[in-house]
Amino acid sequence: MKNDVKLRALCRALEIDTDEMMEIFELEGMTVTEEFAETLLGEMPMEDEDDDTDESAESVDAEEAAEEKTDVTPTVCDNPTLETFLNGYITYRRGAPEAKDGVVEKRALVMTSPKNVNNTMLKNLKLLYL
Repeated sequence: MKNDVKLRALCRALEIDTDEMMEIFELEGMTVTEEFAETLLGEMPMEDEDDDTDESAESVDAEEAAEEKTDVTPTVCDNPTLETFLNGYITYRRGAPEAKDGVVEKRALVMTSPKNVNNTMLKNLKLLYL
């Protein structure tokens, strides 16, 4: 599973919107544009929407959307971006870490290989909820 999919699923589960995502990245010192945040969140709606539209119109829209998606770069969320989001979310939920001798230490990035991405995600989520 790619980091994009993991981040989208996490944001959907935690009900994080574009503005919150930008704020979370900002807490870790990473400036993110609204367009980039929307790209990370993808096309997933936050809640189910019931439309009373014609099914044929929906199928045409789905075909057009599929054609447009082929032009988009498949992966935009690399390991440092995902880890920055996770660290920023910890700061967002728990507050900034206490400063030692007036200096606030930034969390070190530990996702050095694709093998430890899932473990790092679970550890960060465990910090929040246990």
